[in-house]
Amino acid sequence: MTTIKKIMYGLAGLLAFSVVFFLFSFGYTSLESITAQSAQSRLEETRGKAKQLEVTSKEWLDIETSYSGFKDLYLMKSDVYSRFKQDLEMLARKNAVNNSRFTYQYKSIFTDVVKITVNTQMSGAYENIKRFIFDLENFKDQEKTKIVLIKKVKLEKMKNGNMVEGELTMEAYFVK
Repeated sequence: MTTIKKIMYGLAGLLAFSVVFFLFSFGYTSLESITAQSAQSRLEETRGKAKQLEVTSKEWLDIETSYSGFKDLYLMKSDVYSRFKQDLEMLARKNAVNNSRFTYQYKSIFTDVVKITVNTQMSGAYENIKRFIFDLENFKDQEKTKIVLIKKVKLEKMKNGNMVEGELTMEAYFVK
């Protein structure tokens, strides 16, 4: 082999090595840029999620104040309502009115007035039911109870003795 052929093969080898090195470095930088773009897009997604979580976190931290505002504007205090229910049940027990079942319906009339319609099915002696109705008419021992109206009384005599069964509907108005 002549020196010129050796030089030509050497230069061709260097050229082939340069092309392979160029292709390898181009592929490597392309892969790096794709990886960097992928990492950057993941970083942007993470930042977006962090902003959403920050907004949600602020909403959860402010939930107590927004709930107390909502409760003051729209809801009757639960202790007033539960005390009202307990007082009705106590009146029924005190007057020996048996099988008293109370059902309640709520309606907000004004921003600070709530109407509760109470339906009662009961049985007992006529005198006991009469005393129960009298106690209901004079029921105003809570500071939030403004008025109690008896809307309907329907009594029917039972077959045994002086026992009476009936239905009573009343409305109670509360101020929040």
